[in-house]
Amino acid sequence: MNNQEFFTAALLHCRKQGIASIDNSGNCKYRGPNRLACAVGGILTDEEVQQAEVERGRIEGGVASLVLDYVPRLANVRRDLADSIQAAHDHLMPAPGFIDADATLADPARYGFAERSLANFNTRMREIAKTYGLVFIEA
Repeated sequence: MNNQEFFTAALLHCRKQGIASIDNSGNCKYRGPNRLACAVGGILTDEEVQQAEVERGRIEGGVASLVLDYVPRLANVRRDLADSIQAAHDHLMPAPGFIDADATLADPARYGFAERSLANFNTRMREIAKTYGLVFIEA
């Protein structure tokens, strides 16, 4: 998989899912409750998640790019691109309804946005596409 394919797959996965795969503390979950998956987790097959966990250990949370070393078909994906996409997911995708109102969620202001929304996620993904010379597919 190349950078464009990775970017497009993550973008389309996040749009289809519509909410972030995070726990009550706002931590990213590669595989979350209710069959949710984060931006990188949504690209991985169940077999790839299992293989990565065998080789690396549990892959919940942490830096998105770490898992790429354990998935051969993602070997050509830039680590900084994967981390940028994952940060957009973690900080800008709408929170799932099961999140407690008092949960400490990742701060969207970190990226210049006041709130989590699909519109803000798409804006950030458009910026990422421009930075990396990729094609952004409009919704």
